Amino acid sequence: MNSRNHTAAALKDNPELLAKQRKKTLLLVCDNGIASGRSAAELRKAGFEQAFSLRGGLNAWRQENLPVTRAEDRQKQKQKAGGRKNDKGAAA
Repeated sequence: MNSRNHTAAALKDNPELLAKQRKKTLLLVCDNGIASGRSAAELRKAGFEQAFSLRGGLNAWRQENLPVTRAEDRQKQKQKAGGRKNDKGAAA
């Protein structure tokens, strides 16, 4: 998953921060969906037609017991998926 963290203020002040993603689907997330909803609306006005907000934010996501991972968890998963290496550094 490719994700980036930007503040609502940074997006409002500089929608071109995401210029390369103009044609991609963007999912904005905050704690309760209010700030991300506002930011998604601003981005749509700026030409980002596929900007959406997670309704209810992370609070609603967690309330539904949906999975949440942290960057550290993803890094550990990548390391495990890399496979074992023998003592010569080659994949086993």
